[in-house]
Formats: sequence, structure tokens, C-alpha cells
Amino acid sequence: LDPVVLAEGRPEVIAEFGRLLSNATLHREALPLLEEAKARGFADPYLDYLIGLCRLYGADVAGAEVAFEACLAKVPNHAPALRGLTRLRRRPQAGDGRVERLRAAIPTARDALDAAQMQFALFSELDQRDAIDEAWQALDTGMRLRREQLAFDPADDAALFDALRSLDVAVAAHDDPSAPRPIFIVGLPRTGTTLLERILGNHPEVADAGELEDVVRQLRWCTGLPGPAVLDLPLAR
Repeated sequence: LDPVVLAEGRPEVIAEFGRLLSNATLHREALPLLEEAKARGFADPYLDYLIGLCRLYGADVAGAEVAFEACLAKVPNHAPALRGLTRLRRRPQAGDGRVERLRAAIPTARDALDAAQMQFALFSELDQRDAIDEAWQALDTGMRLRREQLAFDPADDAALFDALRSLDVAVAAHDDPSAPRPIFIVGLPRTGTTLLERILGNHPEVADAGELEDVVRQLRWCTGLPGPAVLDLPLAR
């Protein structure tokens, strides 16, 4: 734990540092800060959820379950925590009540995003029980809810890639070939980019910076163009 952060004293500040590290997928580094904030009396339910998430990525299944349930004890039907429990891939048991719990939670969803997460959680539980038709229905419902939240236009993507192909960028020269260099891993979601990052990050000569949005944020800062955390056509131009 960084002594400068700990010297700050306020647990909510320590928790925020942990949250930022967790968002950058640096879960191992985030967990001690989050747990320190909790030990100092910070009782935010979202903190319990983040601790569960970090423990999950650290393969501490039992610890993750405890943290997710602690979040749900404070905020019943907390959608991300319910979804987190299903990601533990716990073996189904007769009378465990997991499916019934999720079905009871779905009508209480605050918005479409929460409802979608609950449907995905329900899909996972039903799929593990080989309830194929019911599982498929939950997945279909969840995907439709998520699709309604996305404003996607294929023409916009085509225009963006056309603009990127037209760029004439000179390759930067390296004064010292032996100096450290950045490695950029670029790809669409669910294509193995995180796996490749973890593999390379475990090499003793590679320092893993996590999955960052810094490049686009720096571009927006330099150009003064507000917008999403992904590259769009005005920023590319």
C-alpha cells in the first residue's frame, strides 16, 4: 500500500484510488486499497461489490462470494452483485434458490441495464442446470435490452475506417533502440486482447499497465474535442 495514499486518512479517498485501479483492470493492486478502506469504516455497498470483483479476478471464489453477498445485504437485488455471483460458476444444488432469487429480483430492476444484467445472470444459472429453452429466453431478453441501449450505425463505422485509412503518418524514430518501448494491444471486445495482455504482462521484462483509455483521452485533451472514450470520426479527422 502506497504510504502517501494511506497518509491521506480518509477511507473514501483510499477507496477511490482502489476503484480507479480496478477500472484499469489492475485488480491485484486495487484489492489491498479497497479492503483497507473497508477496514477503516467505509461502508459503501459498491465497495463490497468491487472487493468481490477483485477477489473473483484473483481466483478467490469463496472470498468473492462473501463480498458480493455483503453488497446484497445492504442493497438487495443489486444487479452487478447478482451477476457477479453467477460468474463464480458455483455448482447447482437442489433447493439452492438461486434461480428463484433472480426471478424475484428482475421486476425490481432500476433500469434496462440492471434488468439486462439480471437476465444474463438468470441465463447462467439456467444454463448450468441444462434448462436450455428457459436459458435461451433469458439470454435473448437480456441481449434485446442491451441492444436498445446502443446507438450503432454501420455507416458511421465505415466512415471512421475510411478516414483512418487516409491518414499519412510517419513512423517515429527511436533514438535508443535498447530503451523501453510501449506495446499496444488493439482489438475488438472478446477477441483475446485481455488474455494476450495477461500473458505478456507476466513476462519479467514487461510492465503491465492494465486496459487503459488514456490514448483517446489524451487526444481529446489535445484537440479540445469532447466525446466518448472511444475514437469517433470528428476526433480522427
